[in-house]
Amino acid sequence: MVLDNKTENILENPDLGSIERELSGCATQLALLGEVDLARELASALLIAGPVGGRRILNKQLNFAWAETGRWPEGILEEEKSEQSLSELSQIYEGNWGVGVQDESLRTFDEKGLQACLKEGDQFADATTGSSAMAKSQRLVKALDISLRLHPIKDLQKTESDDRKTKKLKGSAATDAGEELGQLRVSNLDKQSANIVNQIVARWGANQQIVYLAEAHPLWPLYLRGVLADAMDVRPGELKNKGKKLVEAFSERLKNPAGSSKVSSMTMKELLDLADNNTVNGAGKDHWSDAGDEPPKTLLKDPASEKEISGLEKKLETTLPNDYKEFLSISNGLGGGIGDGIYNGYFPDPALHATTDTKWVEEEYFQLPVELIDIPKEISDLVPAEKRTTDNGALDWDTPFPLFDRVLEIGVRDIDNLWLVHPNLVNEAREVYLKMHQAGSKEQKKVLERAIEAFAGSMDAFKKLEWCCVKWSSGGAATMESYSSFRKYLKSVTLDSQETK
Repeated sequence: MVLDNKTENILENPDLGSIERELSGCATQLALLGEVDLARELASALLIAGPVGGRRILNKQLNFAWAETGRWPEGILEEEKSEQSLSELSQIYEGNWGVGVQDESLRTFDEKGLQACLKEGDQFADATTGSSAMAKSQRLVKALDISLRLHPIKDLQKTESDDRKTKKLKGSAATDAGEELGQLRVSNLDKQSANIVNQIVARWGANQQIVYLAEAHPLWPLYLRGVLADAMDVRPGELKNKGKKLVEAFSERLKNPAGSSKVSSMTMKELLDLADNNTVNGAGKDHWSDAGDEPPKTLLKDPASEKEISGLEKKLETTLPNDYKEFLSISNGLGGGIGDGIYNGYFPDPALHATTDTKWVEEEYFQLPVELIDIPKEISDLVPAEKRTTDNGALDWDTPFPLFDRVLEIGVRDIDNLWLVHPNLVNEAREVYLKMHQAGSKEQKKVLERAIEAFAGSMDAFKKLEWCCVKWSSGGAATMESYSSFRKYLKSVTLDSQETK
């Protein structure tokens, strides 16, 4: 679905980083479908607010759209508007054939290259995920570019020139630009190009399809005149209304904390019951059949006794956080299948350990820097890095942060691990962030404060944090998600469990 984002989810999502990524994706789709003015409004809202993920969070290929129209978002850096910057982005596309066409002799913008791009992939090419689908996404965009070079549109007014200031579109393809240059329809294209466009829009949500479309700088004049929107049979008024609602929702969320969601005031028992039902009977139900398993009746276990909980604290020689102990008193562990925990919208999160399995992490491989908050590198660099070495000296890190050398493993599923981070480590990491805040410029302080508030709720709450929760996924696409408490993790994954993404 095109722009199927729910405004209530945007307003209620506490993860500011994911909100910014979602905004960038929506801005890219709007621009590709010709609604460049609304895309620009989204980009301006993000840049003015100060993105906690850094400026890299906004798709740089949107600069092609801004350059074509001659109107740039507020807050964009002057250097990004330069011909040199745009030329560098263009060169990336020209030389990037990547996984699409592996034979270098066929990477040519001629009939030979076109046929190579149109060649069918393997049996997985028409899937929405995976490397084969990604390769087809790239091949189709290259094919469209080559086809249009071989069969140029006679009445297409080029917007690229040495003097970009004299030839600019004004507004979006479906409205102002459409009135000035005329709506470009699929029927205006040659048969082969039209067929390629239809293939592209039919797999709009396939792996990297939108990304590769945005990278293709020669195709932006077509996008801005609405050819993709026409292929989708999207009515301009409908698309514009969707876009306006998204602009309003994102703008409000960037200015204000997340609103109350369905799970905000739930008790621990209510959270667990909802997550369990969503995973076994709701959105996560298909996971079990896809895995060839029968869904369990419940993920929940019998409660742990006070003796079992106190015995765990004695074994670990620590005092566990109250929210985690409350969870154990309701369900001594959680999960079904082989390590399957709460459904997160894509697949199950790690199953949660019983008191008998919760343990301190001893693997040196997991001793990574304690970076609890996602912030731009320019802010991380405000505090000098130190050489940090793991306990056995096997790994070195140049980082201002301590290493994860005192964390509890409370859950695991394949490469996904769920940890509780000891208050001493949280305190050390907090001191580093506060030093960054002290050393930062006014703008950097603003970005860091927004990131801290998104993570902990407020600066005061951040200064009082004790145990935090981290989900670490190792492997080739290693990722880390941090939560200010175990309860906040449960809230987040329970919200995610309500629908398949």
